[in-house]
Amino acid sequence: MEIRHIKAFVAVAEELNFTRAANGLFLAQQALSSQIRQLENEVGARLFDRSTRRVELTEAGEVFAERAAKILASIDEAAEAVRRVGRGDALHLHIGYSHSFGIESLPLILNELHLAAPEVTVTAVVALADHALSGLLHGQFDLVVVRSPILPPTVETVVLRNEPLGVIVGDKHPAAQSEVIHADQLAESTILMWPRGHSPGYADKVLAAFGRGPTDDLVYIFETFTPDGFLGDKRALSMLASGQAFQTAMKTHYDPVPAGFVWRPLEPRLEISVELLRRQGATTRAQRLFIEVAKDVSQMNNWLDEEDRTS
Repeated sequence: MEIRHIKAFVAVAEELNFTRAANGLFLAQQALSSQIRQLENEVGARLFDRSTRRVELTEAGEVFAERAAKILASIDEAAEAVRRVGRGDALHLHIGYSHSFGIESLPLILNELHLAAPEVTVTAVVALADHALSGLLHGQFDLVVVRSPILPPTVETVVLRNEPLGVIVGDKHPAAQSEVIHADQLAESTILMWPRGHSPGYADKVLAAFGRGPTDDLVYIFETFTPDGFLGDKRALSMLASGQAFQTAMKTHYDPVPAGFVWRPLEPRLEISVELLRRQGATTRAQRLFIEVAKDVSQMNNWLDEEDRTS
């Protein structure tokens, strides 16, 4: 089975139109049709139903389509791995990570990596979760670290940490005097949130904890969204300072908490996972070393309980 036949099949399966697929591959339509026929002869099944009006995948075509895309992705990944060796950067990693992970966790991992594998070099870039995941899928990043992601099928994860979520309120908020804030105490307060699309898995967990949806009246989406959260949005800052609103955050996110505000643990307890992601398929030595060091650091610092480590 030739790669060009698989590419031809995927192009037609995506377009469901031989003319557009041929144009995209810079082939004559007759040549494309010939390649599809050769592929069908090789697999022993008709992959497309063709008529003058439409092109549709057959049942066999649908089965093959699921696998063909993965085959091409694996080939591209293998070619890129070889190119990286040729460029001499097989021991260099490009890592995308969420801002809050860089406050405490990432420095600990990098310090240990430098001791355990000084030959590995790293370029770590702060990225919004959706941008980090997109960068991973398109080869911009070798590894990414994000919170509570929704994983596509071609990505594998290692959970490094489960951090309890807390809340930040202004000194004027009625709940500010509590040592622990219960979600019920915030029932009439506005929650300050980032745009859901930037980290949907994390956002959904937070909103569910307070029984809210992204378009509810008591949800304010940052107009100016920065890693500083409420500090980077004037309206959010005013709402929080006046006691009208609250923001969720890990304890490590604001250290120290700005004057006029307090951080409190949240009940019921809600833990947000920190996950190290990689593309499925072969890994480089640098990726394997980083993953092993990250897991060791997680264990040394008791970021996960025993059940999480063995699951």
